[in-house]
Formats: sequence, structure tokens, C-alpha cells
Amino acid sequence: DTRESEVDPHTGIFVEALFASGTGYTRTTGDARLQVRPVRRLVLAGRLAAEGMGGSPPLAAQQEMESSERPFVAVGGYYSLRAFYDGRFTGRGKLLGGLEARYAVIAVGDAVELKLVAFYDAGRVFGPGEAVRLTTTGLHRSGGGEVALRLLRNSLVVLGYGHSSEGGRFLFASGWSY
Repeated sequence: DTRESEVDPHTGIFVEALFASGTGYTRTTGDARLQVRPVRRLVLAGRLAAEGMGGSPPLAAQQEMESSERPFVAVGGYYSLRAFYDGRFTGRGKLLGGLEARYAVIAVGDAVELKLVAFYDAGRVFGPGEAVRLTTTGLHRSGGGEVALRLLRNSLVVLGYGHSSEGGRFLFASGWSY
């Protein structure tokens, strides 16, 4: 983890590989996130994550994706496909990708930043017997915009709207999607 801030990173890389087990199943997760700052007020962020489950995982376990920061509902919802409802797509394997452009319209040192954000998310699940793999086939996609307000180095509020093939959703969160 080379991010300079966990709440609102401007630069850095976060990579993790996790292995977990529950009663009757195992879970292997990989996640890579990158933030770059090509110009002072612009942060470009990206994520690629995948997870595979073996054994007989219960439905509740299939609806979550493991992370060292916090397990989250996937695939669908603010932390995966923002314009879809939480857990809209469920399966033993998951693939997530996303891109964001975060532009600071107002920046007062480290005290306050007001940002406009454009995002694009893509992801899918893999059913029983299907190998988790990097693919563009069968992806569900969503895109949209957000307004984010950061106060000091530890508070972030995000309001937004996402659109997908299933319509749109208003978004509210107290942190970045990734």
C-alpha cells in the first residue's frame, strides 16, 4: 500500500491477495487499485478485482467480496457496480473493474476539497463450473457522476447518480467506491 491517504488518496497503489475459508467453502480474492495525479487538481483512479470460491458457499457468502479494508456486497451496489442494486448479480466467481476521474473544483490546502467525479464500472459473476478469468464477455456496465466533499484528511461525503441498462440510482456514501 503506497497511497498517501486511505480516506482520499491522490497517488499510490494498493494491491492485496487474500485467502479465506468458511464452513464448506474457500475464497481467493485479488484486488489492485491505482491512483495517479497527472495535474494538481485531477486524480485518475482505477481498480481491477477478482474472486473465486470453491466448495459449497452459501448464498450470503456469494453476495460478498472479501477485502482487508471491509468486505462489501458485490456484484452490484456502491462498492462494485454503482448503478445496480446491492447484490444484483450473485455467483461463485466475480470480476470487477472501474475507472474514475476526480477533479478538485475547490481546494483549500489539506482542509477542504470539493470534487466533481466521473465514473465507469464494469463487472460480472461466474457460475458453478465456470472459471474466473479476465474477460470483456458478459460484463454489466454502469457510469455516472458524483460530487464529493472532503473536510480535513479524515471526512469524505459523496453524492452522485449512476445509470445502467436497468435504469438509474442516486448514490450517497461516506467514502470512495474504491
